[in-house]
Amino acid sequence: MSGTEPVEIPVPAAVADLRLLSRVGYDDAFAVDTASDHGPEWWMRTFIEGAPRWFQLPWLGMGKAVLGVRIGPLAGSPDHVLGWKVLDAGPTRSRSGSTPPADSPRA
Repeated sequence: MSGTEPVEIPVPAAVADLRLLSRVGYDDAFAVDTASDHGPEWWMRTFIEGAPRWFQLPWLGMGKAVLGVRIGPLAGSPDHVLGWKVLDAGPTRSRSGSTPPADSPRA
């Protein structure tokens, strides 16, 4: 891999092994080389929270209307990226998601 263009890669086994859903209909993973020391969570925040509102609205609507999950703070929270809870973050990974309301069935 060279340059700054994203390259599709096989979904890492560590991600697939999380088994967050009983059935996955689609998954993908991408990698990009950068000269930056920023980690994946920083990139996620920069990309999603720095995007125009027209781009952000589907991310919010998907959580609230489609999945029925609680969305957290939209900005300024170290525990959330545009309302989605940071579930795991490290130097090579960032995972955000949400927990369904207590009265909702779990996926």
